[in-house]
Amino acid sequence: MTVRSTFKGRRPLKALAPLISAALLPGCFADAATAPVSGAAPRLPDNDKVAEPPEDHPAHPSFSPIHPADLIPLAADEEEEDAQDPPDVAESSDSEDAPLGRYSLYVEPDSHPAQQASTWRTSDPAGAAAMDRMAEQPTATWLGDWDNDVARTVDNAVTTGAEQLRVFVVYNIPNRDCGFYSSGGASDADAYATFIDEVARGLDGRLAVVILEPDGLALTTCLNADQTVERQEMIAAAVDTLTAAGARVYIDAGDSAWISATEMAAKLIAAGIYNAAGFALNVAHTESTPDTIGYADEVRAILGDVHYVADTGRNGIGPDDDHTWCNPLGRVAGENPTLSTGVPGLDAMLWIKPPGESDGDCNGGPTAGAWWPEYARGLMETA
Repeated sequence: MTVRSTFKGRRPLKALAPLISAALLPGCFADAATAPVSGAAPRLPDNDKVAEPPEDHPAHPSFSPIHPADLIPLAADEEEEDAQDPPDVAESSDSEDAPLGRYSLYVEPDSHPAQQASTWRTSDPAGAAAMDRMAEQPTATWLGDWDNDVARTVDNAVTTGAEQLRVFVVYNIPNRDCGFYSSGGASDADAYATFIDEVARGLDGRLAVVILEPDGLALTTCLNADQTVERQEMIAAAVDTLTAAGARVYIDAGDSAWISATEMAAKLIAAGIYNAAGFALNVAHTESTPDTIGYADEVRAILGDVHYVADTGRNGIGPDDDHTWCNPLGRVAGENPTLSTGVPGLDAMLWIKPPGESDGDCNGGPTAGAWWPEYARGLMETA
C-alpha cells in the first residue's frame, strides 16, 4: 500500500510571493488544455483482474497517444510573439530562470477538446465555448507500450511542431503503476532500454521536453530492494540517452503531499538528477501550485540549484480534503501552460496530463486514458 506523507499541508505564504503577479493570475481563471488525439486505443488492463488501488494511491496519468496520421501541421502564427518583441524574448531566453523562454508550445489542432467543441457547437453552445478554451492550450504527447513505432511518433511530432516546442511523457517503466489502472510497461530492463533508444532515434538531436516516468520513483511499493535499485538505474540511463538525443529531461518526483523532500531528493540523486534538466512535480495530480513551489524549494534546498516543471492542468483550487487521486470531482483547471513562470527554478507550468482524460473507472469515469467530456467541461466551467 502506498502511504502518503502527511507532514506537508499548505505552504508558507512566502512561497506565494513570486506566483502572485499580473503575469500569472489571469491563467487561473482563463483557458485550459488540449488532449492528444487518441487514434487506436492503447492496451488497457482488465480492471476486474487488477487489485483495487488503496484510497491514498496517487493519480494515474493518461496514456492516450498521438499517432503520426493524426498530426496536422499548424499554419504560421500571424501574431508571432518573437516578431513583436525580440529584445524581451532574447532576455528571457538567456535567463537562467527561463531557459525555455524563447520557445512557444505546440497546440494540437485536432485535439479531443477541439473535436468536442465541434460536436457541441449547435446542441450545447456553452459547452462548446468551454471546450474551445480548453483546445487553445498545449498538452503533452504520451509515449508507452501502446505505440508500435515510437520513433516514428516522436519524429513526426517534432517535425510537425517545427519551431514550436513539443513535450513528451515517457511512461513505459517495467511494472508501471504497480498493477493498478495504468499497469503495463516494458517487459524488463533490456526492453526498456530499447524503447528509450527508439525515443532517442525519433528525436535525432532536436530539442524537446521529456517528462520521465510519472510516479516511477514515488510509487515503488510493488518492488523489492533490488528491483527499486534497478528502476533507478533504468531512469538514470534513460536520462543520459535522451539528453544526448536533444531532450531536456525532467524526472518525475511525485507531488507535494506524498513523499518527504529528503526522501525524494535521495531518490532523484540515485536516478541521475544531476545529468537531467531537472525534476517534474504534480503530474496528473491536483496539489496547488503554491504547495508545489514550496515543496520544490525544499527539494532544491537539498539538491542545489536544480530546476523543475509543474503540471497545472487541474490544480486551480488544489486537491479535495481527502487528496482524492482518481478522477477527483469538483476540480478546476489551473494556470495556463507557460515557459516563462517568473518563479526561480520553475522552468515551465505545463498541462502534462490532458485534463479531460480519465484516471480510471472511478468516480463515474471511463477506463484510464479515455476522453471524458463531462469531466473536461467541469474543469473549465469555473476556471
